[in-house]
Amino acid sequence: MAKKKLLINVLIFAVGIISFTYINRLLGIVIIALLAILSGLPVALMIFGNNAYKREQYDKALKLYKKAANSLFASAKIKIGYGYFLIKNGYVDESEALLEKMFHKQLSKDDEMRLKSTYGIVLWKKGKIDEAVEMLTKFSENYKSISVYENLGYFLILQGNYEKALEFNKEAIEYDDSDVGILDNLALNYYFLGDHKKALKTYEKFIDRYPELVTSYYFYSLLLIENEEYDKALEFLNMALHCNFSFISLIQKEEVESKISEIENLK
Repeated sequence: MAKKKLLINVLIFAVGIISFTYINRLLGIVIIALLAILSGLPVALMIFGNNAYKREQYDKALKLYKKAANSLFASAKIKIGYGYFLIKNGYVDESEALLEKMFHKQLSKDDEMRLKSTYGIVLWKKGKIDEAVEMLTKFSENYKSISVYENLGYFLILQGNYEKALEFNKEAIEYDDSDVGILDNLALNYYFLGDHKKALKTYEKFIDRYPELVTSYYFYSLLLIENEEYDKALEFLNMALHCNFSFISLIQKEEVESKISEIENLK
């Protein structure tokens, strides 16, 4: 597909140049401008889709993402992004079908990482977290990046293999000790291991950057509740309440609302 898209781009550009040189300059300019517009259209549609999603116009966002992904000029990144959006909204089978086609394409290492990370979420939601961990573990042997550390570190936690996850998440911290996703994984890892002091200390390293992560705000609030810091816990739970919840959120809106009610009754 990438070669076909490149060939079409070259042919349209060539027609534009020939028209500009030998037929009509204005026609040539129009053809080349049209190529530029069509090439940028998928990105523009994704941007509009993101804006619609932020405004909670989910049906509109879905239509815009779909148009972007189905465009002849859509990049692998855009197609994978559409697959991720499908999962977030509960369309797991549709995402699986789309992503499986991408495994047969020639991809850059970055796009391959995006594909496997996104497909790993599909496997998780279908009860196949072990397969997701195995796939990303194998990929990580020859490719290291912040995204690999974020995604595999999280999958290991979801798998419930907390000791192995801790080993990997500590390695991730050595790779980048300032990345919010990596720090969030480590804090969550400590929480599930029962080491709440280290979990709290880790959250405090990044929580003031307001990462807009439901999981971070929620579990940090639980630690504050343990320390009887109820007002501060309520502050962060209310921040969690205003984050975007989706089908892949570890914590759902109802849980946050329930915890807020619980604290208000304690005060």
